[in-house]
Amino acid sequence: IANFELPAGLAIEVVHDETDWSEFYFFITVAFILIFMILASVFESLLYPLIIMFTIPLAAVGSLIAIILTGHSILNASTLIGMLILLGIVVNNGIILIDYTGQLRRRGYRYQRALIVAGLARLRPILITAITTIVAMVPMAMGKVEYVTQIAAPFAITVIGGLSMSTVFTLILIPTVYSGLESALAWLRGLGRPLQLLQAGLFIAAA
Repeated sequence: IANFELPAGLAIEVVHDETDWSEFYFFITVAFILIFMILASVFESLLYPLIIMFTIPLAAVGSLIAIILTGHSILNASTLIGMLILLGIVVNNGIILIDYTGQLRRRGYRYQRALIVAGLARLRPILITAITTIVAMVPMAMGKVEYVTQIAAPFAITVIGGLSMSTVFTLILIPTVYSGLESALAWLRGLGRPLQLLQAGLFIAAA
């Protein structure tokens, strides 16, 4: 650009996208907080929303892989909009799985059994929901018209990549994280009893 000769009265200015990126980070943060608050109020728990939110990084990785493989720019406005929309879409699979797991546990199922039964029972609805959304996006992703290629295609590819990866790994990651956190909580609860006995013993000894 420095060696490019311009006609008199014209100039080239390089503008950074720092402002655009800061706004995008703000929107992502607000969306993340709002989703967490809604899930926490619905489930009346901080544990379940935390488990469900694990699907969001998976969607981000899937979107980035799809964007890179198709040669689109990550800084595209359509790509950023697609990532924002993915925040609200990818948590749905986790909600379906965790909600049914909670119902089974209230019926008396142990959490391991509840996760297995919920995964088998909700596998078909989760896959159908994801597949129909992905299929609807395919025509936009494959468009050849210039405005479709520049605007619609990056958006569709972002959604397809993120939803595909999050759907596959949600069925693996959500039960794993759920089981791990339940085991950790059970271990902490188990520590509570010895600590209470120790405190009681120290109190008696001091008396």
